[in-house]
Amino acid sequence: MIAFLLALTARAEPEAEPEAEPQASSTEPAEPEVPAPPADVEQVIAQGVVVDWTRMELHVHTTSHGAAIQTFEAVEQLARRQVDAAIGQAAPKVRVTTSARVSDLLADARLGPSIEGRLTRWDVAEAVYGTSHKVELRAVLSLQELLKPWALQIARAGAAPPAEPSAPTGLVVDARGTGVEPAYALRLLGPTGTVLYAGELYEEEAVTVAPFLYVLDPAHPEAARAGDRPVLLRAVSASASDLTLDAAGAARVTELSDLLLGRAPVVVVLDVP
Repeated sequence: MIAFLLALTARAEPEAEPEAEPQASSTEPAEPEVPAPPADVEQVIAQGVVVDWTRMELHVHTTSHGAAIQTFEAVEQLARRQVDAAIGQAAPKVRVTTSARVSDLLADARLGPSIEGRLTRWDVAEAVYGTSHKVELRAVLSLQELLKPWALQIARAGAAPPAEPSAPTGLVVDARGTGVEPAYALRLLGPTGTVLYAGELYEEEAVTVAPFLYVLDPAHPEAARAGDRPVLLRAVSASASDLTLDAAGAARVTELSDLLLGRAPVVVVLDVP
């Protein structure tokens, strides 16, 4: 009986289906993830107002709500007036040097009127028109444009002398661990406190570039402004917006001062917050 049941079970089981031939997958290989670009160095100085120390810009974000009877054009004009007010209140807080802010330059009898007139030279980076007559504006004010009168006042006369093809193309200072505070023009000091460089660009460069820029990552695209053969130095300490180099670094800066400084922004690498 047992043999019969086993035989019945064997006959009742369906024959196994032949294994299908493996087919090539039609799925395309996954695209490699593109890493996010390095972040800029940003400092919030007022509600809706940020200093981007990497791009040397003041960023302002405002939102205006209009009444139902108002046109979007009227609401946008209100938003523009809010941008003017935000810049007027926040821009004076921007640090220019270790001991001066924009407010100090505005109080200067010679520089004040020129810089005050530049506070309105901002551009709209983005305008968003929403429901309920809401208008959002993102505005950008170039610090280089704002502070051009001051930069020209301290600039080196004339144009930069010709550089040899093999000469260094810029300067990168690693300030990580020093706690330096970003400023439009910080000071590079020697170990005894001697000022090696304080942002004195040549006149031709002062009208188009800022003397310094700040990054959190040496691979940031803006760091390429130091060129493909930069001199790399490390700061040993900082006080406010003064960076101190060791004796070897100070000697290197002094040696290459005419060729290296005043032509392009000095790139300063800061700690990731």
